[in-house]
Order: sequence, then structure tokens, then C-alpha cells
Amino acid sequence: MEQERKISFALSFVAGFIDTSGFIALFGLFTSHVTGNLVLAGASFFDHNNAGNLSEKLVMLPVFIAGVVFTCYLIQYRKATLSNLIFTEAILISCFSIGGSICCGKTDTPSSTVISLTASFAIIGMAIQNTYMRKLLNQYTPNTVMTGNFTQFSIDLFNLSVYFLKKDQQPDKDAIQPVYNSFKKVVIVLSGFLIGCFLGALLVSKIGLLCCLLPAIILLWVREKINSNGLYKV
Repeated sequence: MEQERKISFALSFVAGFIDTSGFIALFGLFTSHVTGNLVLAGASFFDHNNAGNLSEKLVMLPVFIAGVVFTCYLIQYRKATLSNLIFTEAILISCFSIGGSICCGKTDTPSSTVISLTASFAIIGMAIQNTYMRKLLNQYTPNTVMTGNFTQFSIDLFNLSVYFLKKDQQPDKDAIQPVYNSFKKVVIVLSGFLIGCFLGALLVSKIGLLCCLLPAIILLWVREKINSNGLYKV
């Protein structure tokens, strides 16, 4: 259980960090919360000043889909382990960090092609994380998109409030334990994501996309934890 909490926090931190730092450095392009690009693309469609951003954001969707499909292929037909997938993700995030700091750091207005190519490394990396969370770690709380987690947090908060307000009317005290467990899991993931968001925003404003080497290092730490405990080999 302790191992699960550490891994959940670390992976949600990575997702929040990459999404926020990428959004800031790449002029409003989501790298983790990819569906957010649909909203931005819709806004760009009717904003003539940002019309050039439309194709840039829409092209990220097939890139993400390709990343998910390829990861599914690796898992199903190449028997890719979780350890190998996390290592691949770490490499892609490192390329995103170093390549982005070089290419996007040369000018205040990089071309759409440069932005798209830079973002592709992070988007494929996060596609891998989204996929192994569903295929190999589906017992974990999702850690890349937080809307569902905030919904579950609110539901658990309501149920806990009702339990304590009407505690005398609750015949089975054990019935609340699953709610406690769910609440703790969601809080850990939300905390990791939010801390990643704030730290990503802070560091990208100071040193640019080079800061994304931090989540790459954290991914390697997660991989080491998984290997040292012999977890999730299939």
C-alpha cells in the first residue's frame, strides 16, 4: 500500500508538471490533458489573431492516438513490461526537455512546426503513461486527467460528511472504510498533480523546458522502485 501511494504521487506529479510547463513554454499547447487542445482549437477557429494555432493543436490529437495505439501494440504483442514503458517515457520526456530548451529557447516566437515537433515528444510520452495506467495499473487511481478525480473527491467528501453528521444512525462502522480508502487515494493523486502544476509553472518560468528533466528523473525513480520490488512484470 505504501508503495502504491508513492508511485501514485510520483506519476501524478509528472503529469501535472509536464502539462503545465508544456502549456506555458509552448504557447498554450496541452501535452498531458490532450483533450484540452480541442477546446483551444475551437477557440482559435473563431479568433483570427490565433488562427495559425488551430492546426498546431489539432495535429496533436492524432499524435496522441498514435502513441496510445503503439503502446497497446507493445503491451499486447511484444509483451512490453511496465518497467520498459516507463523507461521509454522517461527518454521521450528527456528529449522534450533538452530539445525544447534548445529549439524553443532560441527565439521568443518559434514556428508552429518547431512547437509541434517539440510537443510530440511529451505527448507520446504521456500517451504511454495514459495507456499503461489503463492496461497495467488499472487498480491505481488515474493520474493524468483530474476531472474524474475531483468528482470522486467530492463524492467521498459528501459520504464522509454524512457519516460523521449522522454517525449515531450508522449501524455498520466498517461500511465507511472503503470510502476512507478511496478518499485517501484520490487526495494523494490530486496533491501530486497540483504540486507538479505549481512547481512546473515556477521552474519553466525560471529555466525553460530544461526543468522537465526533473519529471524524467522521477520516472526513472519509479522504474527503479518497480524493478527492486519485482512488481508489474507483465
